[in-house]
Amino acid sequence: MNRHCRHHTRTAVAVLAATAAVMTGCAPNTTPEATAADTATETTRDPVLIAAAPGELDPGPYTTVPHDALPKTAEDDILGQFVESQRMAEFLVLPAEIDPELTGSQSAATRTIFDSSALEFLIDDGNNAVRAIGDDHGFYAGYSTARYDPADHASITHAVLEFPDSATAAAAAAELHQVQFLPDMSGFSEMTPPPIPVAYPQENMPDSLISAEFISSKYSNEVWIESFTPHGRYVIYTRANGPSDREDWARRSIARALEVQRPMIDEFPFTEPADLPELEVDVDGVMRLAVPPPSDDENMPVPAVYGPRGAAHQEDQLNTLDLFADTGTTNLGIHGTFVYSTMGEDQAATLFDRLIGNIRAQTEGITYVPASGPPGVPDARCFDVVTTSGSFGTCLVLYDTYVGEGRTSTLEASHELATAQYMIFEANASQG
Repeated sequence: MNRHCRHHTRTAVAVLAATAAVMTGCAPNTTPEATAADTATETTRDPVLIAAAPGELDPGPYTTVPHDALPKTAEDDILGQFVESQRMAEFLVLPAEIDPELTGSQSAATRTIFDSSALEFLIDDGNNAVRAIGDDHGFYAGYSTARYDPADHASITHAVLEFPDSATAAAAAAELHQVQFLPDMSGFSEMTPPPIPVAYPQENMPDSLISAEFISSKYSNEVWIESFTPHGRYVIYTRANGPSDREDWARRSIARALEVQRPMIDEFPFTEPADLPELEVDVDGVMRLAVPPPSDDENMPVPAVYGPRGAAHQEDQLNTLDLFADTGTTNLGIHGTFVYSTMGEDQAATLFDRLIGNIRAQTEGITYVPASGPPGVPDARCFDVVTTSGSFGTCLVLYDTYVGEGRTSTLEASHELATAQYMIFEANASQG
């Protein structure tokens, strides 16, 4: 059963509703006066679009040189599994392609599934049987993506899991499906009657192993439907859950996910397990330009490089795909900052303007207040982000063919992060 997993999912929705405010795809509430005043400084294309605020550069605790210690290749299986999982994101269906209403961020379930412990977290957190199945059948890479419908919190979690061959994938799918029918050991006792999954066929998904579970409690009535579909060396996993009256939607959504995912994953240039150490870590040298978080940051993100679709899982889904295509953006490097790489200076300037425009668009419950830029840093734009749960700071920096974006808990820290990003860009340019 998925009691542990469901607890994580519900908690994540509440927390991420606030943290989604700092994502680029989210947009602001600003006054017309502030918007007009800010826009006026950007109508003329000069070598410097936005003059630096007065003062000296202050990067705070952040490093100011490119991260050249990154290995060229993964060198071992563990890092190779991370990289392979990140690569897979480019071949994963977006929740918005399943249902355009799935726009609510669920970043806790949008992640690399790089080993059997991550597989356990995805399918049934706390259930060691899931981890054992992954280990027994050689699971070594995967990626999951998730979004919810803000109207009623109906959600989709979708993943592709990679195994050494079709035989191990098929065996793993069958055993993972059976896990849903094991006795619930989580200790959750609020649900009455005890939820018992029901396995059933779906005519348009003859190869899929599907279970449905109906949960009734004093808090809600819900339906959970899960599907495991072996497809060559992969297992395609989709979970749809929501209010009990969304059962038909859940079934249709799972079928739609499978319809789109099968041909997409067939295009993935997969890596055999023995070749994982040879995978390139920093595609096009983008990740080395992102600012690493301070070493004592317990929430350090996993460094990654994503293409357009991979980035869309992190941000505003379909709009991100359009943004990358329209602006000639090729890659997104993620570490302590986001670094977007484009094909030219004009494209980078257009991307910078588009990202600012996204920030200025209206978003209910979030206010973006234009703020001064970091001292000494040209072509920077910063905002105070105010939500019902607190305030944050975010800054964007344009430099050559790159745009950097930093998000921190305060505007002052965002200024330091943006300054470090600018200095890294400068140091990279001076290296030729």
